[in-house]
Amino acid sequence: MAYKHDYDKTLFRLTNIIAKLYNGAKLSNSELAEEFNVSTKTIQRDFAKLITQYPIYKDGRKWCLQKDYEFDEKLSIEDDITLKLLSNVSKSFDKSFSQRADKLLKRVNENINSPIYTKIELEDISNKLSEIKTIEIAINSSQTISFTYLRDENYFDVELEPYKLVNFESFWYLVGKNKGILKKYYLQNIFDIELLDKKYRISKKALKSIENALNIWFSEDTNISVKLLIDKSIMKYFQRKPISQTQRFIDLDNDGNMIVSIDISNENEIIPIVKYWLPNIKIIEPIELNEKIKKEIEEFLKWT
Repeated sequence: MAYKHDYDKTLFRLTNIIAKLYNGAKLSNSELAEEFNVSTKTIQRDFAKLITQYPIYKDGRKWCLQKDYEFDEKLSIEDDITLKLLSNVSKSFDKSFSQRADKLLKRVNENINSPIYTKIELEDISNKLSEIKTIEIAINSSQTISFTYLRDENYFDVELEPYKLVNFESFWYLVGKNKGILKKYYLQNIFDIELLDKKYRISKKALKSIENALNIWFSEDTNISVKLLIDKSIMKYFQRKPISQTQRFIDLDNDGNMIVSIDISNENEIIPIVKYWLPNIKIIEPIELNEKIKKEIEEFLKWT
């Protein structure tokens, strides 16, 4: 089964239409339908969305944008449209969801105009609002769900006990138990979610694993204690923001460098962090993990 990402196509059309209007063009449904290779009804639906958000009017058979209209200089046209569409779409859900979405979008707008700047880039999942709502209901009611999942260009049917929607390195994942095993599913590859009439009991151990995870490589059943030596030149960063909730201070060595321990469930949780802070950090225990990083660096140097 093939799935079309209609959101992307719609956003492309809307962005181009608004850009043309903003630059002074007068547009007709038939001309736009031919340009974007869609029906005139599709273009009419596009304008039905746009006229609720922008001062667009008709001059005869042509669409125009009010001449003195200005975009927020901090937003691209695409981002401006996306925020307005999100606000509009949220109103089609129940009152509780709509109010929550309004509050969230208000906070986004406030942050855009805030003198405080933060560089946090999260993956856009505005095309998954319906799926997110279903997942939220399922998690709050401990209710099993089913969905179709795309992996390696193949589609699979999945039945899952959902635990959390999580974000690692800007990407969104659904974490839950499948046949008793804690698994992760990339949100954008999830389709056709349905609530099932099946309840499940939440595993506190699984929730703890999710809370302590450093990245998407985490698992539930493995526990590895890692001891790190952190150079004194960077240890202030680890004091301000520990690597994880399991970080524990052990001691300072004779040179004033800090020794800490953390618990991980997969060696790929800690390896990227150590590589990021090289050469000012190393793994003391387990020694084989430090040797693995050294070999990877040696291979990299050969490759370059």
